[in-house]
Amino acid sequence: MEKTNQYSSGVRSILSRARQYNHDIGDYMEHYVNERFAFTVRLSNGRIELPMEMAQDQEAMPSSISEDRIKTIASRFQSNNPRPVVIPKSVLQTVTDLPKPLTFWQKLLKVLGLK
Repeated sequence: MEKTNQYSSGVRSILSRARQYNHDIGDYMEHYVNERFAFTVRLSNGRIELPMEMAQDQEAMPSSISEDRIKTIASRFQSNNPRPVVIPKSVLQTVTDLPKPLTFWQKLLKVLGLK
């Protein structure tokens, strides 16, 4: 990836609009042109990818970018600090209620009909 300043005001404006839909999107740090000729934007808490044409359109005519496209960009945010997975108590209770697996010897005795 190659660092660039191309369409930086468009990139920043798109990020500002995307934060309305995803408040977890951090502050702009820098952006790069990636192998798909899109921008990978490094943020204070992660990264996000957006099409180069979109940043260009944002600078030239912001009204041409629909809110649906902004929502899609907001959903692409990848955090460096993922939230821990919370397992509901009902699922944990189900798991703890399962019978313990039999040991090798218990299985052997069961097969032989001795237990």
